Amino acid sequence: MKSLEDYKKKRRFSFIPKELYDELDDKVLDKLDDYREQYRKCVLKKKKIDRINRDLQKEKDNFKILERELIDKGQFLDILKKDFYFVVSVTRYKVKGNYYYNLCISRVSKGNPKNIYLGREYGLKGRIGIKEQLLKHYKNNKTFKKEIEKDWRQFLKDECNTGKTYTKIMREVIKNPLSIKEIKLTKDDLFPI
Repeated sequence: MKSLEDYKKKRRFSFIPKELYDELDDKVLDKLDDYREQYRKCVLKKKKIDRINRDLQKEKDNFKILERELIDKGQFLDILKKDFYFVVSVTRYKVKGNYYYNLCISRVSKGNPKNIYLGREYGLKGRIGIKEQLLKHYKNNKTFKKEIEKDWRQFLKDECNTGKTYTKIMREVIKNPLSIKEIKLTKDDLFPI
């Protein structure tokens, strides 16, 4: 009965006649074995790479389909952005030597912005300034108070474009999608004390 080794040798080196194969030196046999084993590994690796490339191509095709669907769905988002997307900035102007501030709400796609009067940085004649109003409004938030003390205009811009104040403004924009000018907001609505 033939052993498993005999079958392996026959299969691997069938190009060498048996009578010559049996006469080969052990070193030559070892080199032949090493070569065939390395060849086998290369064939397996190549098959694996080919399989992965086929899978990758399938995934790329699926991605293209998903991307097209996303673009189609994005058109609706563009409509929403056109009606509801806005940015807020803090503007400063000078009247009779005094600086006053507005919160300017602008839509990128539509004209005239909405300005919300903030007044002066510091109060005058019994009126509270915007910086003091912000500090009182956020009196329980130490982090916000530090930011206001450091640069209240930057804080206000950040808060109005990403924070809870943005949500308050967005509520009003949604109520008035046709004209941002119709928004009825004051600094006291945004930052009550």
